Amino acid sequence: MLKVGSALGLVLLLSACATVSTDNPQDAAFTKQFEDQWGVKFLSLRPSAEGYLLDLRYRVINAEKAAPLLDRSIKPYLIAEKDNSKLFVPVSPKLGALRTNTKFVKENRNYFMFFANPGKHINRGDTVTIVVGDYKAEHVVVN
Repeated sequence: MLKVGSALGLVLLLSACATVSTDNPQDAAFTKQFEDQWGVKFLSLRPSAEGYLLDLRYRVINAEKAAPLLDRSIKPYLIAEKDNSKLFVPVSPKLGALRTNTKFVKENRNYFMFFANPGKHINRGDTVTIVVGDYKAEHVVVN
């Protein structure tokens, strides 16, 4: 049986783990451009799965502008600015593309894209360019 103090600690720990971090090292001009052009608020771009994936998180602010980001016919990729190599969204035979895609984009909802990072090519602090169809965000820092 848990004591009241330890139960409260457990609740606080679980709620902290469930939140998506919005800490990003991008400057205000970058963030504003991302919101104006793409209709989304950039949340983070982080290594995941022991560094073999890059996890892009964003929140939709304007569903109309953000619709192409969630269109499954558009294939997003990252360009590593250190050597111009391209990293793509992996496609699993059972799960499909490791990204959110939907016909009905909803505002104030968080979405994601995973990019393959073979050999842990991109690390924290590196800069990349995110390309999704006609959209392009340059100099995004991996945090």
